[in-house]
Amino acid sequence: MRPVYRRRRDALLVALARHLPWLQPVGVSAGLHLVTWLPPHLDEAAVVSAARRAGVGLDAVGPYRITNPGPGGLIAEGIARLARAIGEM
Repeated sequence: MRPVYRRRRDALLVALARHLPWLQPVGVSAGLHLVTWLPPHLDEAAVVSAARRAGVGLDAVGPYRITNPGPGGLIAEGIARLARAIGEM
């Protein structure tokens, strides 16, 4: 399954670079999840809501923080849909 997951993650990274190049992935390059920090002008909750309305599976990073507040972030699937949803905000 590793080669399959690697191809899927690579496809996700290519889509991110194409549709939302200003969102840079962070963290370990493993698995099917991808984390990226949002720029300050985008509200994490608003982006998650717009993504869900567009049919994109997305989770915010904020609820997983213990104490240190930081920038909003996303764990995303469906980058092209996400790009369209953010464009409509």
